[in-house]
Amino acid sequence: DLLADVLREVEIHKQLSTHGKSPHIIHLEEVIDDPMSDNLYLIQELATGGEIMQCNDSDVPMSEGGVVPRLEEGEARQFLREMLLGIEFCHSQGIVHRDIKPENVLLSVVREKSTAYCDNEITAAHGDGDAASPSCMSPSCKSFGTVKICDFGVACRMSEKTEVPKGTPAFMAPEVLLPETVQQAGPWSDVWSLGATLFFMVVGHPPWQAKTHEELSRKVRNDELKWPGRLAPARRSSFGSSMQLITHKDMATRDEGENHTSAN
Repeated sequence: DLLADVLREVEIHKQLSTHGKSPHIIHLEEVIDDPMSDNLYLIQELATGGEIMQCNDSDVPMSEGGVVPRLEEGEARQFLREMLLGIEFCHSQGIVHRDIKPENVLLSVVREKSTAYCDNEITAAHGDGDAASPSCMSPSCKSFGTVKICDFGVACRMSEKTEVPKGTPAFMAPEVLLPETVQQAGPWSDVWSLGATLFFMVVGHPPWQAKTHEELSRKVRNDELKWPGRLAPARRSSFGSSMQLITHKDMATRDEGENHTSAN
């Protein structure tokens, strides 16, 4: 029930906020149970930098079909390392997040804005006719702080038996999408979601897209990861090896990808 879910979230978040702590996890500072109402207030650490992909100015639309900001490779790699440190801390505490996605990755502070546009250009595609275009047109794209993973609403303990798929389908691992295989979910499922989030950060959309849940599930389980042709070959090569491992259909291979990414 809802109350049980909220209490479990509070218990898990308290554990992550008191046992060693991690600079890459949003800390739960206090829980207030209002005796005069049915409200429960969770007081969390403030992350003034906002969501990781909110690097664009207010006049640049982020809605579906609009302009989605893309981060330069070096910055995306740094964010991925910090996300890995955060999620590895969760796993060391026996916790699986289960909903890693761009919206659940915050930034601690907003740095001073840059007056220069990003120089991470996207070159003309080779063979598909796409025109060259800049990857990010926001002057404030580099206004970031430390990565902070948040929202433990669907998190669970590794010892718990998972029976119902939970998370955001576009960033969920293949084994999580189906009720018959969801019991195989674990830390490696978070690693997949990290890879899908990295892809979104660099490309501007999830690795697999579909109009229905059934079609999306089929694509995630069966289709290979493909980089848009408009991306520069150097970027495809640089990110390709890590991405292929992190989003591998085989769960054991993702552990190799996690180690590979942490070391690079």
